[in-house]
Amino acid sequence: MGSEVLGGVSQVQINCKSWQKSAEEIENRELINDRIYTVLPKGILLIGNTSEFKNSLEQLTTFELFRKGLNNIDILTYDELLERARFILGQSKNHNLKSVENKDDDLPF
Repeated sequence: MGSEVLGGVSQVQINCKSWQKSAEEIENRELINDRIYTVLPKGILLIGNTSEFKNSLEQLTTFELFRKGLNNIDILTYDELLERARFILGQSKNHNLKSVENKDDDLPF
C-alpha cells in the first residue's frame, strides 16, 4: 500500500477514536438524553479508481486483502461509490446518473 492510503487509514482511525471519545463526554450524553449511543463508529476512506489495478492482479489482490483486513473502516474507490449510488437509485450500469439528478420526481426521498 502506498503512503497516501496508509496515511488516510491512520487519519480515519484517529477520527473514529475521537468521535467515540467525544460521544462519551457528559455534556454530549446530556444533549441526546441517553437514547443514542456511539459504539465503534465506522470510518470510510474514498480513494482512486479500480481501473488503476487493471494491469496487475497482484496489486488488486494486495489491495483487496488489505481493505478486507481492516476493522471498522471501509475503503471505497470512486467508481465503486458510483456503482453503489446507481444501485440505490435502481439504475443500470450504462445509465447516465446525471439525468436522474435533474428530475425531482425520480429522487428517492
